[in-house]
Amino acid sequence: MAYSVMKMYQENNFVKTLAACETMGEVNNICTDKTGTLTKNLMTVLEVWVGEKPYNVEADHNILSKEAPKEAVDAFFEVLACNTNVEDANATEMGFLKFLEASQYDYNAVRKRLMPDSHSYDRILFTSSRKKSSTLLKKDGTDWLYTFGNVMKILESCSKIFNKEGKEVALTEDMKHDLLDNITKANTRALRTLGVALKRLAPGECGDDHLDIVRDEIYAVEEGGLTFVGYLGLRDQLRDRVLEAVTILTKKAGVTVRMVTGDNYETAVAIAKECGIIDQSATGIEKDVAMTGFDFYERVGGKTWLCKKCEDEKGKNQKVAVEEDKQELVLDIESKKESEEKTCPNCNSKLEVTAKNMGEFAKITESLRVISSCRPGDKYLLVAGLRYMGNIVGVTGDGSNDAPALKKADIGLAMNAGTDLAKDAAGIVLLDNNFASIQTAVNWGRNIFDSIRKFVQFQLSVNVVALVLAFVGAAIISESPLTAIQLLWVNLIMDSLASLALATDSPTMDQLERPPVKKDEYIITKVTSSVIDRGCCRT
Repeated sequence: MAYSVMKMYQENNFVKTLAACETMGEVNNICTDKTGTLTKNLMTVLEVWVGEKPYNVEADHNILSKEAPKEAVDAFFEVLACNTNVEDANATEMGFLKFLEASQYDYNAVRKRLMPDSHSYDRILFTSSRKKSSTLLKKDGTDWLYTFGNVMKILESCSKIFNKEGKEVALTEDMKHDLLDNITKANTRALRTLGVALKRLAPGECGDDHLDIVRDEIYAVEEGGLTFVGYLGLRDQLRDRVLEAVTILTKKAGVTVRMVTGDNYETAVAIAKECGIIDQSATGIEKDVAMTGFDFYERVGGKTWLCKKCEDEKGKNQKVAVEEDKQELVLDIESKKESEEKTCPNCNSKLEVTAKNMGEFAKITESLRVISSCRPGDKYLLVAGLRYMGNIVGVTGDGSNDAPALKKADIGLAMNAGTDLAKDAAGIVLLDNNFASIQTAVNWGRNIFDSIRKFVQFQLSVNVVALVLAFVGAAIISESPLTAIQLLWVNLIMDSLASLALATDSPTMDQLERPPVKKDEYIITKVTSSVIDRGCCRT
């Protein structure tokens, strides 16, 4: 196993826990992120919708300045410039900046004029629950709110829109229907859509600093009355060899791959088809193949704590402690214990987190391949439920919110570009951040099991022969044919040389042509025992 760890490191798998090598050979379910794992996390703006019309900015970066209404375009660019973290931009923000530069827009001059220092504006940061980011600043003596984020979240708060003439008008149902139709078309082309909106604030609106909180981290100032400016459609390309790796794992190796992403439904399904998680030839999506995180959580009834030891003869669980559903899960990395750990009131054994409705959970997960708009708690519940059903689960993640799921899984696979918290919770770190490296890890995991089996098979053949010779010789001729020193030499040579020869076998693609090794599978089977018998006879 130590040799395999070294070789896996050379193939972009940094193994933190020795047992993780063998565990990868048993994995039959992999729950993977999209951004940065299946895709390169290099965002490129391909489409912009502004002034009630979509524009292909990939072909012509200056098309907005040529054809779109100037007032709407200026507002669109200004909101993007003021909401982007120029100094420490993430992948999405880098896509914004490249787009602004290609459009010959001087965003630095705008930021210097409207945001000269850190005291001239307030920033409401993006979070997984908010799904948007906002900036409060002063322009021409008036307070303004600039916001962007998930286009559906932005649209919920908008009552106005920039029309074809670049004027702010009321957002009618017909306008909204046309806008939603364009958003759906963009999403089905695997574009991530982010909305842009603004609002002129009245003096004292929502408090002196406009930051009174209403609900779920959404500030009152963001709740309504915004003007929808437009949206961007960003594309993130698949990583190299992802399609090949997914195909091998799902079609040959017997591993179920599920994509768990924060992207909306249409975008997630489009990407899943591209990388082979969903059949590319499918014209429609069958029931339960793809669903949102909210729908998944509601259908399985949220989470609960169950005790396997207290199952009765009918296989139903006895009543155990159940706590209210929570989306927030805290993980203490130092103690390696989940804060929600509980014990059974009947037998005092550890309770396992799983879905309340395991019947529905089993029915859903039989077909489920994609969870979109996924929250951290949805991902954790999926992993916990799959493990409770007896599956060996591998999970990828790169953010701090992924740490509970990474720790809960049988094997956590963190991205090298991820946070320290995610890496601490994982058993393996993918150095190249590529899903294709998981195929390599699975291959090595199965190879380790095969190497152990071959070594044990060889050792039993040799040692059984030596034992029989010594016993029969002592019984018949009153003297062992082999002296103690000779037996030691046989063991020394056979153990060392055989271990080196059998433990250093390289993995082959044939090992990915069979189902995963079962957790309770014996090293010595009927097949290997017959091989041992033949080996003893020949010896």
